[in-house]
Amino acid sequence: MKRIADLISVLFHPVFIPTIVFLLSTKFIPYFSVIFSSPELFLMLILIFTTIIPLLVISIMLNLIVSTYFKKLILKISKYLHSIYPKDFKMKNSYERVYVLAVVFISSTFGYFYLDYLGYFLESALIDLIYVSIMFQIIIALIISIKWKISLHMLGIGGLVGTMGALHMNYGGLFEVISLSILASGILGMVRIYQGSHNCSQVYIGFCVGFIFQLGFIYSLFAN
Repeated sequence: MKRIADLISVLFHPVFIPTIVFLLSTKFIPYFSVIFSSPELFLMLILIFTTIIPLLVISIMLNLIVSTYFKKLILKISKYLHSIYPKDFKMKNSYERVYVLAVVFISSTFGYFYLDYLGYFLESALIDLIYVSIMFQIIIALIISIKWKISLHMLGIGGLVGTMGALHMNYGGLFEVISLSILASGILGMVRIYQGSHNCSQVYIGFCVGFIFQLGFIYSLFAN
């Protein structure tokens, strides 16, 4: 059971969500097939900037932290922050999550400008809108993570459901995708609680924040 839970957590890790969102969009919405005669390059660039580069940078950072100097520096910063927020600031989780989210945001920002340079956003304002909404969600996750351990897994998959919902309201044809995404969300939520990674409130609020923000942001702006 533990191995299955670990596998589900990896498959639906937040760093994969942007690629999954655009993969489902290009696969099931005819509008995207008109724009992309071959979406493989676009999806590969999304994967590189939102997943591969952040994972590589984070891996390098972790290797640096192993060195004596950086390890002492991190411990000093941790103790200082712990003295400021002794009750509600979870040092082991919070500051590490903020660093990781910052890396993902910076890499995604570079990705945005590169995709814009290649002309993808000129071809479709909707692609631009979805990408920007993902970047805003990363910022929201970063801000919340400074003080509270929200479930990033549920925030991500909630955003996936919200994005699919907004696209369905505009184009239709995504009922099955949304249904399966909601089912996957429920399974992932139970897995995160089973693993002891989060409590119920962190899971529920994570999903709701991701879902409501993505649905409202994309649908309201695209409708206008």
